[in-house]
Amino acid sequence: MNQKTTDLPTLSKNQIDSVLKKRPLEDLPTLSSIEKIFESKRGHVFKMPKKNTPVILLFSGGLDTTIIWDILLNKYGLNVYPLFIRRGQIRMPLEEKAVNDFANFYEKTHPKLFHAPFKATTAIPPLEIRWDITKHADYRISQKPSSALGLPLYSSELFNKAVQYAYYLQFKKQVFIRDVFCGFMPSDGTLYRYETLTSIRSNNYNICNLTGDFSWQFSSLALEKELGFLFEKEALIKWAFIHNLPVELSNSCIKFSYYQCGKCGFCLLRKRSFLNAGITDKTTYLVDMSPQVFYKILNKFLLFSQTLRFLLDVWLSI
Repeated sequence: MNQKTTDLPTLSKNQIDSVLKKRPLEDLPTLSSIEKIFESKRGHVFKMPKKNTPVILLFSGGLDTTIIWDILLNKYGLNVYPLFIRRGQIRMPLEEKAVNDFANFYEKTHPKLFHAPFKATTAIPPLEIRWDITKHADYRISQKPSSALGLPLYSSELFNKAVQYAYYLQFKKQVFIRDVFCGFMPSDGTLYRYETLTSIRSNNYNICNLTGDFSWQFSSLALEKELGFLFEKEALIKWAFIHNLPVELSNSCIKFSYYQCGKCGFCLLRKRSFLNAGITDKTTYLVDMSPQVFYKILNKFLLFSQTLRFLLDVWLSI
């Protein structure tokens, strides 16, 4: 692995192919076929946009996309237009707080490249059927090894909204964007078929085909093999540490809690990633706060206040 102290780790294409071959949710023949089409249509599979190019980042306020935003600004000098989707998740107020906190941060650190996050309200899945689908999100669809967890077609929903936002910027603001970034990690693709590299390329091809425009590029830096990238959260955490990012303000918790709970699967993954990276985790977890009774009461009060602020913000934006 080639790695500079302040840069992201890279692998050779052979090393990346070797890893992808071992992942049952990746479909390498399909991946290869789509990439050959891109080569034929535009001369490359993926090419990093030039400095100052406007791009869209699907931004959740979570650890991964928060740091990727900084990489796009700091390493590549791109004009980033973050898109936050209020998709009906119970933790929307907490995610949106993180979005606002980092908008304030990046506006100060990168004023020339900063653009305020656009907040779009569109439930995924539709609210009328959301519970009947989400309650099965952690179940296997079938008993086959290639089956997947999660919400059906989730990534395509996100990418489609990003494309629509790009056309809005083009028609309304005269800002032309054909590059969309997300925060899928390689390990995500071992659980969710729609977060594999095959899925990203498939969605990319579908949108190119439907729009008749093969200049569209969709990528997640963490598994963009054309750049030699196939890294996990630990690499992002090390980047954040080196660049003094206040990542403790990001939100990974899946629970409806003002302070991140510290017990759910997402919190445990976050904790483990900091530990593996050898970086101190400054995140405030409710489970570690003492006395528990006091902080549980405070948690509910702050959660109530933040929810009211969120609802007011949504009402004013309609």
